[in-house]
Amino acid sequence: MRLIRPTFGIAAAAMLALALCVAGARAASSQSPAEFFKVLFKAEGVQQFDRVYGWLDPAQARYVNKTKFVGCMQDSNTVSYSVVRFRVLDQYATTLRIPGTPTRTRMLALTVRVKIRADEDGSTQTFTRTLHTRSAAGHWRWMMALSDIRAYRSGKCPPD
Repeated sequence: MRLIRPTFGIAAAAMLALALCVAGARAASSQSPAEFFKVLFKAEGVQQFDRVYGWLDPAQARYVNKTKFVGCMQDSNTVSYSVVRFRVLDQYATTLRIPGTPTRTRMLALTVRVKIRADEDGSTQTFTRTLHTRSAAGHWRWMMALSDIRAYRSGKCPPD
């Protein structure tokens, strides 16, 4: 079985960088940041890459062509999976620059442990990631790693 790569366009070993503006975060959405990330992993697991793109932070989306993003995700995520377990290990506020942009903003960071099961053979994989999110237009948004933004800006797919 091919290694399952639930990464929102980031290399499997890379830490996923997502960002959340804490100001107004409680009113941003009826779902919690943890619920948002769980839904995001589930959407990627069933290869709904257009939905995943739709949740990309607008500051980054202006640099990433949707058709290119979906194509790259289809090429690199060939295994469908389901989320078996999703647990928040830590949560804290921080300030970071949105990768690939000049924007610095307050964010909420969550360290999560996720267990997924490959649909094709039932094998499982567990990984830990620190994720960041911010509220934009009243909804949680995720962000790509700087290396992925650079790849898309140059018209290429991020490396696996």
